[in-house]
Amino acid sequence: ITFPEGISSFEMDDILTAAGVVRRGQFAASAAHAGAEGMLFPDTYEIFADELPERIVSRMLEHFTQKTASVLPIDVLKSRETLIVASLLEKEVSSVQDQRLVAGLINRRQRAGIALQIDATLCYIKRVTKSQGCYPLSALDFSLDSPYNTYLYKGLPPAPIGNPGIAAIMAALQPVPSEYLFYLSDPETGKTIFSQTFEEHKKNRARYLLNT
Repeated sequence: ITFPEGISSFEMDDILTAAGVVRRGQFAASAAHAGAEGMLFPDTYEIFADELPERIVSRMLEHFTQKTASVLPIDVLKSRETLIVASLLEKEVSSVQDQRLVAGLINRRQRAGIALQIDATLCYIKRVTKSQGCYPLSALDFSLDSPYNTYLYKGLPPAPIGNPGIAAIMAALQPVPSEYLFYLSDPETGKTIFSQTFEEHKKNRARYLLNT
């Protein structure tokens, strides 16, 4: 079974449920109990049809350690922060170069005391609360009272919102400084559109998003 880079434990649960390995919710519950979100390394695994979800989680955590031991900082807090940022990058940005720019943008917004306002965190909240689907986001979604809501609460969410691969982890560790404070993704091309000011960002939203 292949788990793509960036997906959450809930999406992994969907894949395992569809394959008939677990009952819906079992894997996600085991991952939550282990505090494993962000450390379920995305890769292809051979999984027994009757394998317990706890064992699958354990094996994925072991694989994570093997893959990231030479990459992640030794400091536990720095390592955790890196995984959180990498999980945001996986959900928000496609190319590695743009991921590094967004990593720098995240750092800049944090230093300036500006809320990150990352839509992917709202999608994670909706999945945690078992809401179906994510987009389009409603006005109510932006007011969801959760520490993962990066519109309501400044700084990084308390934990990763997905499970990043090595490239995104490296991007989080190698942020590119810039004058950008805003970005969006062109829904037609997937290209990341950066802005330095809110006025410029509003114009880009009107150009790329309002007519989609």
